[in-house]
Amino acid sequence: MKNRILTCCFLIFAFTSAIMAQNIPGINTTNVKSDFSTAISPNGNLIITAIAYTFNGKTDLASLADSAHHSTYDTIASSFNLTVRTYYSYDSGGLLIQRITKSPDKTGTWKNYSLDTLSYTGPLLMKVISRQWDSQLADWKNALKYDYFYDTSNTLTSIVISHWSTSSNEWRFSERTAYNYNTSNQVSQELQQVWNSSLSSWDDNSKSTYAYTSSKLSGILTEQWNTATLSWANNTRTTLSYTSGLNTETVLEKYIQALSVWVNQTRDLYVYNISGKVDSQITQVWETDKWVNSVQYQNTYAGSDLTSVLTKQWISSKKDWSNEQSDDYYFSQHEVFGTPSLSSSAILLANPLVKGSRVRITGLTAYQNYEAMLHNLNGQIVMQQSLHGDGLIYIPGKLETGIYILQLISPEGIILIRKMLITD
Repeated sequence: MKNRILTCCFLIFAFTSAIMAQNIPGINTTNVKSDFSTAISPNGNLIITAIAYTFNGKTDLASLADSAHHSTYDTIASSFNLTVRTYYSYDSGGLLIQRITKSPDKTGTWKNYSLDTLSYTGPLLMKVISRQWDSQLADWKNALKYDYFYDTSNTLTSIVISHWSTSSNEWRFSERTAYNYNTSNQVSQELQQVWNSSLSSWDDNSKSTYAYTSSKLSGILTEQWNTATLSWANNTRTTLSYTSGLNTETVLEKYIQALSVWVNQTRDLYVYNISGKVDSQITQVWETDKWVNSVQYQNTYAGSDLTSVLTKQWISSKKDWSNEQSDDYYFSQHEVFGTPSLSSSAILLANPLVKGSRVRITGLTAYQNYEAMLHNLNGQIVMQQSLHGDGLIYIPGKLETGIYILQLISPEGIILIRKMLITD
């Protein structure tokens, strides 16, 4: 139990670290970064910050990162200077709920820089709000919001990113990422879209298609939407190679449209320790006809915890590595209590639903309070109602005919997420 928790904690910390002020490579180099707090594992699983924690109602100790220090190397003084501090807070179940970054001003006084607040329903990450510190107002100001949507199996289907409009004091859509899965529940496609405010719709921007060999992620093809030809055009492709089940080489190529050829761009080489964790990563760039060293990441662990990542830059004139930056992580033992498992197997309701009608949801616990929320496919809440054990909800008559996502929430968390057809 405890070993599994420690492994989960490492995964969570690795992915959430990617949204610090510095995006630190080398933390979990066997995963392909996808979004704010998601990654595609070599097995094709879409890993989300909150999903890794499944403690099943048992109290246990978990090693969680309390803080992280980012330092840059001063070549003149031959020493590291601390430039960013990050502090993490967790709920009683060990889920990350807040991250604050601070940076020093010209006098060396540490000041607030950014604040990320994460909220959950049960074990599911539902929302992240990122704020920036306004020194003139001495207060946090909204920057970005991430909303997460799941299907009935609690599998992530999309992430909607919104930005804060200071002119209208409201959140406005920016980007959306939608995920498709194959029959093995591996991510098969990731579609990136941008919000078209003129048409109030999502426009395709890019998509990544994932290929697997023997259940291992072996290739990623990224395409860009060409607005002139109204078709997808090749952009990049990534090839992953494995040794003894571990990703040891990843090659990124760029497609040259004018020549209709693929050209090498970067190559990542990984070395693992006896526990199967990445000891070091070397990133190389393609120059004319050969690979040339560029960046090196050296990882240090204490047990299962990643405690340090040292980044070095290749100096071609000296044919040697030079320190560039260091990221150090500080852990402590936290007593955590797991969130309850949720089931929707006993809950029944009609599908499709008729606009302007009352619908009974059966299988709910008597005298229990619930909340029903209906989302359109743009992620907007179009209906929100409280209901009791009688299970009656009203479907608004003004809704447009189409597909919606119904979410049913109990005091313990989400118990139902279902795609619904609403008709006249």
